[in-house]
Amino acid sequence: MTKRYALLASGLLLLALSLLVTTKPVPVDWSFDLTLKNKSPLGCKVLYNLLTDFFSNETITVAELSPYSFIENNNLLQKQPEDLQKGIYLIITEEFRPDSLDAVRLLQFAAKGNTVFVSSTWFGDFFADTLGLETEVDFLETDSLFGIKFTNARQHDSTNYRFRTDFQAGRFFIDADSLGYYVLARNQSKEATFIYRNCGNGHLFLSSLPVAFSNYYLLQQPYERFAATVLSCLPPGYVIWDEYYKPNTGLHGNAAETPLRYLLSVEALKWALYVAIVAMLLFMLFEAKRKQRAIPVIKPLANTTVEFTKTVGTLYLQNGDHKDLALKKINHFLHFLRTKLFIKNMEMNEPAYRMLAEKTGIDYKEIVRLFNGIQLVNSNARIDEEQLIVLSRNIDRFYRQVNV
Repeated sequence: MTKRYALLASGLLLLALSLLVTTKPVPVDWSFDLTLKNKSPLGCKVLYNLLTDFFSNETITVAELSPYSFIENNNLLQKQPEDLQKGIYLIITEEFRPDSLDAVRLLQFAAKGNTVFVSSTWFGDFFADTLGLETEVDFLETDSLFGIKFTNARQHDSTNYRFRTDFQAGRFFIDADSLGYYVLARNQSKEATFIYRNCGNGHLFLSSLPVAFSNYYLLQQPYERFAATVLSCLPPGYVIWDEYYKPNTGLHGNAAETPLRYLLSVEALKWALYVAIVAMLLFMLFEAKRKQRAIPVIKPLANTTVEFTKTVGTLYLQNGDHKDLALKKINHFLHFLRTKLFIKNMEMNEPAYRMLAEKTGIDYKEIVRLFNGIQLVNSNARIDEEQLIVLSRNIDRFYRQVNV
C-alpha cells in the first residue's frame, strides 16, 4: 500500500506541476534569433512576410545550407548569362563568421552581377580581412538610444532613427570612407553604419545594425520605413534568404539537426515530453527496486605466487643446498638460450662465446665471466653462498642486456 500511495502522490504532484507550468505566462525571449519563423521581438518573421512588398513580383528562396553549398548545388555561378535575372543574397545575423569557402563564393556570386547584403554586428576574420573591414562599438556614448541617419540624398529620408544601445546599436564600421566604401548611413557620432561598394559586376551592401530588421522595430513607426529605405537601395532581383548563419540554427546551433526539434519548439509538447521522461524514470525506479535480486559476491582468487616463492626460498635457505639452486638457475638460463635466442646446444668454448656476444651485443668478457662461473658450479660438488650470489647476478645482468 505504501508504494501505491507513493506512486499516486507522485502522479498528482506531476499533474499539479504540469498545470502550473502550462498556465503561467510565457516569458518574453529577448535573445537574438533573426530567423524567418520566430515571433519573438528579435526574430525576423515580420521582415520575411514583408519581403514580397519590398521586392514585388520577385521570388523568395530560403537557403538553409551554407552559401558555398547553396551556390554550388544551384549552379548559380555557372548558368548565369547577362540577360538572366540577378539575385540578392540576404544575410541578417548577430555575428557573421564565414569560412574561406563561403566568403569566396559570396564575393564570386556578387562579382557575377548579383547583390550580397549582410547585416551583422561583427564580421569574421577572413571576410573582414578580405574586405579590409573592422567594426567597433562606441563605448563613450552613455545615451540609451543611438541615432542613425541616412546620408545619401537620393534616399529622401532625413529622419533621425533612435535605436536602443542594449541591442548593440552602437556598432559602426571603422574608416569606411578611406577604404573606398560609399557611406549610406551614419550614427550620431558620424561613423558609418550602412556602406556599399561595387564588387565586379555586382554589388556588396553591409550594415552593422541587424536589430533594425527585427520584429521589435518593424512593428513600430517609423522604423518600418528605415528597413524599407535600406532595402530600396538594393537593385531588383530574386531574393535568397539565408537561414544558415542565424545565431541558433545552421552553423551556430544544433536546433536544425535535433530530431526532437518540433516537440521542443511547442511549449505544451515540450512539457509533455518532460513529464513522460520523469514518469518513465519513476516507473523504472520502483519496478527495479521490487524485482531486483541480490547478486552474490564472488571473491577473486588469491594470488599466492609471492607466498610460494617465499616458502621455496625459506626451504633452500634452511637446507643450505646452494649448488642445487645454482643448477636450477643454470638450467633456466640454458632454456632461455634455446627458446629466445635459438641456441640449442651451447658449447663452453671460445667460438661459442664470440658467437653469443655478436648475437646479443654483450661484451665478450662478460660472456666469458658468466660461463666460467657456470663451469665452476658444474665442476664442484658444493658451492658457498657467495658463489651462488655472483652466478645469479651475472645471469640476471645477461637477461637485462638482451632485448628479446
